[in-house]
Amino acid sequence: MLLVLLFSVTQCRKKEQMEQPPVFGIEALAVNEYIEMSEDEYATIPLYIFQPLHLQPAFTTTRPEPTDQSIYFAAAAAFTGKNLTSICGPYIIDGIIGDNFYKGNMNGFAAMWGDQLKIGLISDSASYYKQWVKEKKGDYFEQCLLVDAGETVKCTLFTRKTKRRALATKEGKALVIESKSAETIDDFSLALKAYGVESALYLDMGGWSYGWYKDAMGNVKHIGFHTPNTKHQTNWIVFRKSK
Repeated sequence: MLLVLLFSVTQCRKKEQMEQPPVFGIEALAVNEYIEMSEDEYATIPLYIFQPLHLQPAFTTTRPEPTDQSIYFAAAAAFTGKNLTSICGPYIIDGIIGDNFYKGNMNGFAAMWGDQLKIGLISDSASYYKQWVKEKKGDYFEQCLLVDAGETVKCTLFTRKTKRRALATKEGKALVIESKSAETIDDFSLALKAYGVESALYLDMGGWSYGWYKDAMGNVKHIGFHTPNTKHQTNWIVFRKSK
């Protein structure tokens, strides 16, 4: 009888574990030809810092696959709409304006063309950069701006603590920065400022936080945590080899 009971408890626990959403974490520091990763603390906040090397940033609505030999980093970018099919805010891919979006009321944007990345306030220069990336056949999307010209920008969309991730620029170079622990949005922004970024744009997190990068051996390493909405992600920021 005891044996049967133990078997039943074990089976229940296995079932519960199988039903849990996938949980990922940074497994190792990566330093290779295309991705350099470091870990440090700024304003008492531990950060993971990914620096793409010799890669181009791009925005895409096509799910990036780790088997794609040209892509070395991928993560959720803009918010996915409530209908789980649209994107929050207007976007441009390869110079073509997307039509599957709704008004997101965001205050920041990221414009990408070639190996260049510009992050800024929508009210300042979004119209100019929209036209620029259309001409250059580049990409564009909108999100919450956290840092502008080296100073934090107040974000009131979030109240609870969770892990955070941002697309940023420092000394003209593109970075993706993630908090190692759950933080308020204000504390995360202060950590980005302390690290010295010139600009930073929030990337979708929470249940949408799944992403990956390739380590020095070319192995795929997952990032993100509690990612039940992964299958519903509609858009991504990727870093890939030049076309």
